[in-house]
Amino acid sequence: MNTAIQARVPAAPRRYPQQTTAELQQLAAATPVVGCPCLSAHHPLLATRRAFDVVIVDEAGQIGLPAVLGALLKARSFVLVGDHYQLPPLVLDRRAAEGGLGVSLFRQLCEARPASVVVLSQQYRMCRRLAFVDTDAVQPSAAVEDAPAPGRHGVVNAGEAALLMQLLEGLCVCGVPGSDITLVSPYKAQVRACRSSVLSGHTGCWGTRRQGGLAGVEVLTIDRCQGRDKPVLLLSFVRSNHRGAVGTLLADWQRLNVAVTRAKVLLVMVGSARTLRGGVPLLAKMLEYVEREGQLVTLPADVLVQQQVLSTDSPMHKLS
Repeated sequence: MNTAIQARVPAAPRRYPQQTTAELQQLAAATPVVGCPCLSAHHPLLATRRAFDVVIVDEAGQIGLPAVLGALLKARSFVLVGDHYQLPPLVLDRRAAEGGLGVSLFRQLCEARPASVVVLSQQYRMCRRLAFVDTDAVQPSAAVEDAPAPGRHGVVNAGEAALLMQLLEGLCVCGVPGSDITLVSPYKAQVRACRSSVLSGHTGCWGTRRQGGLAGVEVLTIDRCQGRDKPVLLLSFVRSNHRGAVGTLLADWQRLNVAVTRAKVLLVMVGSARTLRGGVPLLAKMLEYVEREGQLVTLPADVLVQQQVLSTDSPMHKLS
């Protein structure tokens, strides 16, 4: 066990008193269940374990082929667990991605051997209406123009950020703890702008100190929130223009799938419906579902002047 975490597991030194490399190898050889990252499957301490009866790889849809093969070489049989409809392996080199390293073994096997795939029919994260936002779209007003973030590379929508702050404050006034809320956006510049507002201590439109009321609120990019979930999620699309241009990040259906599956109870999406409908067919389909459910709210052009977009009598309060 790593010495950095032994202090957090007081019983570890007593249960596992082995100190030398040989003793640790004997322990690893005698232990029926071993957990480790894929890249550690060939660690010297596991050298004596030539094979395991079963190797189970979690989050296999995110793991690149070279990394997962190292673990599978020790398997008599294996089970891959994951979702290739979410973010793929991160490959920074363009030529490597074009050569196929951006496609996980999990996805390749799902497509090549569909009869071997077991699709889970139950999920325990989201309420039913939120689950249908994802399954219906992904798995079989006055526009506020986006603009370059001042002094930084990226895209930010200041008007949308202001609306999100009002929504956050309103949710806290309605009794939702900040620790139950995550705000996500595909754009780092928008995340920085929203995080700065969350951390600021000036008085909001509800007459409360933001810093106290919004303590615990997470502000993340979509990529950083994969694998996490919260009761309430606010999603900022940022892009808003007359051309229907959404950029490459919003056009990535896997990234969109991650975003809309992080919320357990309440999902609030803030964006330009006109832009989203015109830019990506998948987003248009998702908006059709939201509108069909009667949950699409068109804000007035002067909403930022009114300084109030949420009340305790609103349907959002009843949902939360």
